[in-house]
Order: sequence, then structure tokens, then C-alpha cells
Amino acid sequence: MKHRRLIFVFNLCVLMLITQTVVAAPKATKEELNIVTQRLERLERALDDEAAKSANKEGLITLQQKLNRMERELQELRGQNESLRNELDNMQRHQRESFMAIDKRLQINAEQANSSQQMSATKPEMPKPETATNGTQVEMVKAKPVERKPIVVSSDTQDSDDTIDAYRNAFLLLKQRRHDESITAFENFLATYPNSKYSANAQYWLAEANYVTKRYDRALTEFQTVIDRYPTSSKLPDARLKIGYTQYELGQYEESRVTLTRLRAQFPNSTVAGLAQERLERLDKEGH
Repeated sequence: MKHRRLIFVFNLCVLMLITQTVVAAPKATKEELNIVTQRLERLERALDDEAAKSANKEGLITLQQKLNRMERELQELRGQNESLRNELDNMQRHQRESFMAIDKRLQINAEQANSSQQMSATKPEMPKPETATNGTQVEMVKAKPVERKPIVVSSDTQDSDDTIDAYRNAFLLLKQRRHDESITAFENFLATYPNSKYSANAQYWLAEANYVTKRYDRALTEFQTVIDRYPTSSKLPDARLKIGYTQYELGQYEESRVTLTRLRAQFPNSTVAGLAQERLERLDKEGH
């Protein structure tokens, strides 16, 4: 628009100059007029070329501005992508930490639920002694438990991701009530990672899975293994409580009373002591 205005002004000036020339020199020839006209046309073309070059330059500037804007947007997208990646990593770490916290909290809830279910359950039958062919009773011989050496796992032990995933998968199977699969998974975990810092927990939940499925003989052995192999584990009080529960389910009432009484004295004012007291009161109520 600016260039057109300049051309218009220029043409007007040239026209005035021609007019003055014609007025001042009426005898000017046609050749002179043609020369002036040609010069005027050349100037117009030159101005048009300059205008075209200016327009192209403005187009390049506009294109460069667009490219700059696109580069800024690309940088912003890269920053957002990096932020999302960091958030994902943090979410994965938080999920793993939350899972380990659930493992600790689930224990008390599971015990209370089992206690309520057992209160409503029917009284278990006493195991009947075997009878010989002559009609006399034969005392049942208990299998001698396999001796296992204690394992002390340092708190500084660093488990690999495979170890943690194996434990988490076994625990999730138990949480989903897929007890048979969880038993197999915990057994495989203990065989593969015997020195893991989660091995004591895995042993406890293996015993718990057998207890929930009423495999009481096996559960009693597995709970005792927690005490024998992991004497420094935080699961020790819970394992002793479940041994008392399991003895009760097997009809071993005197053994159950002794186990629960010792547990109550050893851990007074604790959750397990309260649960032990409830079971002792139940034994008294039932006359055992």
C-alpha cells in the first residue's frame, strides 16, 4: 500500500513536470516526449520490482516468525513429555511403596476377619484315634518336623526388582483369594529367594494361605517355620498367635491355651495379646 502511494505521487510529479515542459516549450518534439515517457515507464518498473522484493522479504519474515513459534511450541511439548515421564516414574515408585504398606496393614484386618468367622463356625470334631484289628486304640504318631536352620536377614539387604515382583505377585494372589496359586507362588519365592528381606513375610503368608483353606496340619508346620527360621522377624508375634488358633482348630485345646497364655504375657498391651485373650475366653466359655 505504501509503495502504490509512492508510485502515485511520483507519477503526479512527472505529469506536472511534463505539463510544465509542454507549456514552457510548445515546440517540443514527439521524440522528446517519447523519451520522457520511456524513462517514466522504466522508473515505474523499477518501483514495481522494489515493491515485489519488499513483499517477498515481508513473506520471509512472516515465515521465520512462524518457524520460531513452532520451535517454541516443540520445546514446550518436549518439556511436558519429560514432566509426564517423571510423574510416571514417581507413580510407579509410589505404587511399590504402597503395596509394601498394604502388606503390613492387611495382617491385622485378616486376623480380625478370621476371628469373626471362627466365632460363627461350628465346633470342630476331635480327631479320632486309629483302632487296631483287636479293637484297642492306637496312639497317633506325629511326624517329626524337618529341622531348619534359622535365617537372619540384614535390614540392609537390597532385593532386585525380580525379587520384589515375585513377592508382590504371590501376595496379590492371596489377596484375590486364589489360595492354591498363592501357596505355589510363595513356595517358589522361598525356594528361589531364601535370603530376601521379604522371605519371613512370604513364609508367614504361606502359612496363612494354608490356614484359610483349613489345611491346619500344614499351617501349623508353616507357622512354626516362621519362628524357627526367622527369629528376628516382626511376624513372630503373629505367627505365635496363629499357632494358638491352629491348635484350637485341630482340637489341641490345652496346647492352644498354653501358647496363647504365653503370648499374652510376652506381648502385653498389644493387638496380638488382645486377640489371644479373646480366644482364651472362648476356650473358657466352651469348657476346654
